[in-house]
Amino acid sequence: MPAWLPGGGARVCTRPWLISYGIRRCWSSRAKPWEPAVATRELDRLAGSIADAAHRHLQEQEHESPYTYRQPLGTVRRACAQLVVYLSCEEQVNERLPSALEHSGTVSRAVGFDLEWNMTPYTGKTAVIQIGVADSIYIVQLSMMQRVPPSIATMMADPTVLKVGVAVRNDAHKLRRDFGIVSNGLVELSTMAKLVDPDRWKHRRLLISLRDLCEAYLKRALRKDAVRVSQWDKAPLSAEQLEYAASDVYVSLELFHQLLLVAHQRAVERAATHGVADLAHTPLETTLAIVRAATSEVHSAPAKRTKPRPATVKAEEAIPAADLRAHERALQAWRAKQLDFAALAARAGVQITTSASYVMRALGEELAAQRAAGQPGPALGEEERARLRAEFDVAQVRRTVRHHYVFLRSNGVFSAAELRAMQ
Repeated sequence: MPAWLPGGGARVCTRPWLISYGIRRCWSSRAKPWEPAVATRELDRLAGSIADAAHRHLQEQEHESPYTYRQPLGTVRRACAQLVVYLSCEEQVNERLPSALEHSGTVSRAVGFDLEWNMTPYTGKTAVIQIGVADSIYIVQLSMMQRVPPSIATMMADPTVLKVGVAVRNDAHKLRRDFGIVSNGLVELSTMAKLVDPDRWKHRRLLISLRDLCEAYLKRALRKDAVRVSQWDKAPLSAEQLEYAASDVYVSLELFHQLLLVAHQRAVERAATHGVADLAHTPLETTLAIVRAATSEVHSAPAKRTKPRPATVKAEEAIPAADLRAHERALQAWRAKQLDFAALAARAGVQITTSASYVMRALGEELAAQRAAGQPGPALGEEERARLRAEFDVAQVRRTVRHHYVFLRSNGVFSAAELRAMQ
């Protein structure tokens, strides 16, 4: 019996392709039970050589350069020569996408999923949808089409195709609002990370940004520069936009597979130490349970807008997120979408000082809630402290420092001397 299967010993598996093979079999209702007679030696040899090479590649490239789809880190099989396919008409999408999904080369037919749209006071319709499989990334220019291609609508509704990303429900809500599309099989990477690594993320009440997940599990920085707020409805997209869109969606796919691997390794370690109580708690079932817990659906959303909004709107309306107050939505966008105070203000049609006050209020409430729950640990990580230092370096925001003096001082963003000098 292979070492990665339940009962196969205490070895921690470093061969993600064997895990992927087992998960694909167990996830599919059509899969047959594991047959011991299967020749595992060739699988072991092939998977081991690929996975070990990928592991060395990951170690060699730690923090050397920002993440890019051009240099995948090897968590996805066949992740060696992604072809970026730019599609601007419905017929092209319907011709290419079904085959790509059928031969995705990923666990449980998972695809990286993301949307782009223009960030203006009036939030326009979804302009671009990105779909990533193991060896191809599809950049679909929806703004050039009369409707959403049926193949995309079918993919979104199919619960057996897992759509993975950060803030993936928000994106699905936008598709529902813009085009009436129903979405199933939405896997939130933030939820997966919190289930896999509860101690690391126990102080994160809201979403974990894609950049933080990339640094934590892939050991690479993720670029989030000005191109994210560019004009996504204008075709063709620039080379910089294509690079950003392709990397953003493919890193989600790599993170999904890496989180699966980490989850399975830890489940195997626990089973070796404490034993397996029953078949429902085998390492494989434990890993699958994490995926199921992170999976959701979107069948409804606010009604479509029938007329443009005024040039200046309230932040409560302009920053989309379900069931959150305005300042909580602002913090969610600041974290998950990596929008700075200026981008939040432009998106909401408010002053930069207003967006700053929203984020600071939400951070303060988060810290207070942690203390009330008996969790006195730091509310901010190093990356968030660095971001706040940069935010308050902007002249307009720096003038408001007196309103946030206690928070900035007590959480180590600035020293007392620095704060006095800024006032």
